[in-house]
This record gives sequence, C-alpha cells and structure tokens, in this order.
Amino acid sequence: MVTVIPSHHHCQHQITGCLLTFFQVRAEKEAQGFDKEAYEHLCQAQSQSKTRTTPVPSRKAANYLLKMEGPLVDLDIIRTVGRIVLKMAEIPGTDDEGNHTKFCIVDLSAKAHIEGWLAEKWIPFQPTFVPYSRADKSLSSISLAPTLGVDATLPHLRIDSTATEPQPTQSQYPVWYFFYGTLGDPDVLKRLLGVDPIYRPASVTGGSLIEWGGTYKALIDSPGLAVEGAAFMVENEEMEDALRCYETDKYEVVRCDIGMKDDKSLAKGLTFRFVV
Repeated sequence: MVTVIPSHHHCQHQITGCLLTFFQVRAEKEAQGFDKEAYEHLCQAQSQSKTRTTPVPSRKAANYLLKMEGPLVDLDIIRTVGRIVLKMAEIPGTDDEGNHTKFCIVDLSAKAHIEGWLAEKWIPFQPTFVPYSRADKSLSSISLAPTLGVDATLPHLRIDSTATEPQPTQSQYPVWYFFYGTLGDPDVLKRLLGVDPIYRPASVTGGSLIEWGGTYKALIDSPGLAVEGAAFMVENEEMEDALRCYETDKYEVVRCDIGMKDDKSLAKGLTFRFVV
C-alpha cells in the first residue's frame, strides 16, 4: 500500500493517507463487483434507516492518481504518452517502507493512452492507477446558489448587487458541516481525518433522505421538510478535501442553515447533496 504525504500542511499527512487508503480499498472492491458501500461495510460504519429508495447508475471515476515509477517516472513522459495538454504537478509521498515516491493526476483519456502505449511498446510494466474523484464545491459569490432546498434563480431570492457575499463563502474556514450518514459515525470520521470528532446534534430544513446501493443515505432537495443529523466544524481546506474525496463526485457541497439542538442557535453551514 502507498501513502501520499503532502509536505505543506501539518495535518494533511494523515488526511491524504486516509484518502489514498480509501481509494485503494474501493478500487480493489469495485474490481470484485462491490461499490462504495462495500468499503463502509468493511469500516463497520453502515447505518440503517427507513427511507425511500431510488436506483443510481454506476459511474467510472473521471480522474486517477498515477504512481510515477518505471517507464512513467517523469512528468514529461507521462504528458507525452498520455497526450495531456493541461499543466501537471507532482504529488510527493512515501510507501510503506518509507521510500519516497511521487504521483500525478490523469484523466480517463490519458489513462487509456498510457495503457495503449505500454501495450504497443510491449513494455512489461503494470502502472498503478487509483480512482480519484471528489464532491464538487462551487459556491456562488453573487447568489445563494447552491443552497439545499432553494432555487436561487427565483426573483424573490435574488441578491441585490450591493448585498454582502452569501455565507459561507467558497474559501471560508473554519466552517460548520451538517452530516446525516456515515460521516456522523465518529469511528468513520476519526479514521478519515485522524482526529477525535466533536459533534453537535443538529438538523437542516429543505431536504430529505433517499437510499442508494441498498442502505446508503443521500440528501436531496425537499422544500419544507427537515433532516436530523449532526454538525461538525471543519477547520481547514485539507480537512474539507478529505471529506469531499470520501463522498466522491456523486455529491456536491451546498449551503444550508444548520439548526443546533443544544442551544437552539442557527449557523450558516454546508452539507453534501446528492447529484441526482
């Protein structure tokens, strides 16, 4: 097993290691016919709920972490054989024996070109591709979009040009997150972030829960309805990135009003909404 170790933040060592471990386990299980739920079962974090069910089509990861080794040890080589035109960057890391290694991110097209080049050249080398996807986060600075249960295009919900930027902003930290599924399990969150989580009982309005993959909870827009769960303070972008990668691109980050149960206060926060 390989662990990615970014060097620019104290806590990111644990976070990114957890991310890559998750992706490797998930990739192995998907090859056996399992999905994301299988990994959560391995973590003993599946939750049961009496919510309605909707089918969800399976999707392949759009991006991959490629381990830079063997004939693919250099970015210029990877860019050439992968026919990549966008700027690329190395991601430093170490393996289980403490040896330094590097990764880069490639898309599905580049992956196919790289595998085709290796086959054409009869190079006996198996590249390491780890599925990499994360929940989208695109908070508008001029409107409420995206907000749980709210159509920000409606005239009475539009923000005046002189108004302050909607909260939370795209790069605001720390920020409250509302969890309604396995992220509300302290064992799962500790395993993912490497911290002992502190939750506050909370709820949000404007949404409801459905299920996909059997028992996995997913939050969708349902104006007027409420969902019970827990609030957790995300301290920085690295911590947030770990959560976004865990949820994958089947979800997106949206604004929401979080009602705290302990003191009846209301906090402007974020949550993960299912991409239907």
